[in-house]
Amino acid sequence: MVKKEDSLNLKIAILPSNKIRYAYLQGNYFAPNVGNLGVSCMRHKEMQKALNFYVKNNVRIVVVIDDNNKIHARALLWDNVRSTKLKNPFTYLDRIYARSDELLSLFYDLATTNKWKRYHSTSVSNMDKNYYKENIDAIGMCHLPFNDTFRYLHLKKNLLTSSTKESTVELLNLFDSPVILNVHNNQAYYPQLDPDRVQEAISGSYISKKDAVKVKRYDGYVLKINIADIDGDYYSIFDDLIVKATNDKYILKENSVTEIFTNDIIDKSKAIQSPKYKGYIHKSNIVHINDEIYHKQDADIICFDNKWYHISQCFINFNRKEVNIEMSKPVLTPKGNKEFVKQITLFNSSLTEKFMSNSMFLRQFTYEKGPSITRDGSLIPKEKAIRVYDLAYSPMLNKLLYQEKYFTKRTGLIKLTTGEFIVDTENNRNYLKKFNNKYYIKQDFEAPNKNQLRFDFGDVK
Repeated sequence: MVKKEDSLNLKIAILPSNKIRYAYLQGNYFAPNVGNLGVSCMRHKEMQKALNFYVKNNVRIVVVIDDNNKIHARALLWDNVRSTKLKNPFTYLDRIYARSDELLSLFYDLATTNKWKRYHSTSVSNMDKNYYKENIDAIGMCHLPFNDTFRYLHLKKNLLTSSTKESTVELLNLFDSPVILNVHNNQAYYPQLDPDRVQEAISGSYISKKDAVKVKRYDGYVLKINIADIDGDYYSIFDDLIVKATNDKYILKENSVTEIFTNDIIDKSKAIQSPKYKGYIHKSNIVHINDEIYHKQDADIICFDNKWYHISQCFINFNRKEVNIEMSKPVLTPKGNKEFVKQITLFNSSLTEKFMSNSMFLRQFTYEKGPSITRDGSLIPKEKAIRVYDLAYSPMLNKLLYQEKYFTKRTGLIKLTTGEFIVDTENNRNYLKKFNNKYYIKQDFEAPNKNQLRFDFGDVK
């Protein structure tokens, strides 16, 4: 069997350290947000600066890549790794990040062929190996990447270790407090390593001065990614004077309103106040129909073929499932006998309304809840509608009844010889007969003869 990956012409390759930034950036993934590759904390653009650590220390990377240079999986490759329990250095394949577990065997086979040691899981796990990497250069760096294996940076020793076990500490003479690298950090920034750090206005967090902008209104610094530009004025996104709007990024709280239907926070200057809804509508959600203003999410309007219609310009289809079930039930009269009850027309209305009237009349004696009817599907513009019919037999009325419905396409319909369209369902076919390659209604639900092959759609209105 050919795997899905085979059709993509994938290959596994070992790339130099200067390709790590490309391999990590989410925009270069074949399938963003898929697998553990798609949720890696280092996939974001703002984390690229931290990857300089790998480049500076000549860490290579193994990738699965396709002909379009899209990344399907990646894993760091460390050279000259040592262990407190081994004499000779070795090459080490770090944790694999992949969009699919089907790609893992490519890495495992490569590691076996080259006699590499490798990370023993595809998830974050406890490291029980006493591995370490010497001659690490982290001078001047305050942005450091998340590390799965080498989690502890000992700056005074220029050393990375995978463990802080007592045996490792004593053997390597590591009595300093390491920088911990397997924590999710804000932009991978370590303020304790930055002599030029400043405290951010509003949030109070320590930030890199190089990554910040001095904002006059606070007389202090704000991270560039935390800046909200409102009409040329800079605010911190943590400022209580502003709020994040759904359609308009950040706006002043005093200019914000809540939109009807969506409950979105919107800019009052980009909305209109609707007396009809007694609330605000964002301009992008306004619909004009016959000089009236509506909200796009109003259930009484519909967009069809790029044109908006009001409910008064449409037909409505109803779900009659419960009504049809009710029609098939015998009715108990006050005397307790099963009898058929003649149809009672209380007012000139549709079949559904007539039946509901009958049901209400009968429930006065049976004390049972009557059937419910709900709107089924979207509104159908009258100028685009095709009238069709659903059929149901009512033992209560001892006759075949129909319900008008409306479609916009002629697919899924059966055309009768008399011209009407019947919805092509298993239920409706029970009442149809094909004769001389034409469709008719069965009159008495028996094999029809030539005098029984018509149905008067005008007898029930």
